[in-house]
Amino acid sequence: MSGGAALPVAARSPFLAVVLLQVGLFVAAPFLVPVSWGPGVITAGGCLMLALAVRASDCRAITKRLSVTAAAAIVGLDLVASRIGSDPLDAVARLLFLALVAVAGAVVLRTILRAREIDAGEIYAAVCFYLMLGVWWAAAYAFFDWLDLVPAAFSHDVISRGTPGASQTGAFGELLYYSYVTLTTVGYGDVVPTHPITRNLAAFEAITGQLYLAVLLARLVALYTMRPRRR
Repeated sequence: MSGGAALPVAARSPFLAVVLLQVGLFVAAPFLVPVSWGPGVITAGGCLMLALAVRASDCRAITKRLSVTAAAAIVGLDLVASRIGSDPLDAVARLLFLALVAVAGAVVLRTILRAREIDAGEIYAAVCFYLMLGVWWAAAYAFFDWLDLVPAAFSHDVISRGTPGASQTGAFGELLYYSYVTLTTVGYGDVVPTHPITRNLAAFEAITGQLYLAVLLARLVALYTMRPRRR
């Protein structure tokens, strides 16, 4: 099969849609945050992305159904918590989001590792998992910052506890930015972890990001380029 004929097959990979949704959310988020309904769209889009990632993965049907249920629950809890300013509901929504990202990442990684042939779909899945790593750590940073630890989680309070909708505003976007800066080991230094927990998380994220690129993603790309060409 020629390269031109192979393009439609690659474009049909469900993981391509997930990656495009991830990129679209990153690009659109700064423009949606100032709008009254924008934060809700961001939350719903992020949950949709995670649910689609699970559905695209090689996992049990019950896992796919539970991911959709969890995504809907997160959107509902976040909406209610932002309107009534409920800390308990906000905490449940945060923990549920952390769990959903962890499950989605686990099943995507499992799909990559179990693949018998490396095709464009596996490359998309690997990129999807890498982007999800940054989201998971950002959610973890947001949770610990929201707890108001002593000493503070970061050099300044990013997620303010008791502030309705704090996880939906640009505050979480700041931690998402910090997460990807750490994951890629760029380290601008404008946001600095100051609590032992967040410092350890940041160090582990940096190590994971480098190992992932150097070992798994590089290996997948090499296997993909060396695979026999179908005629």
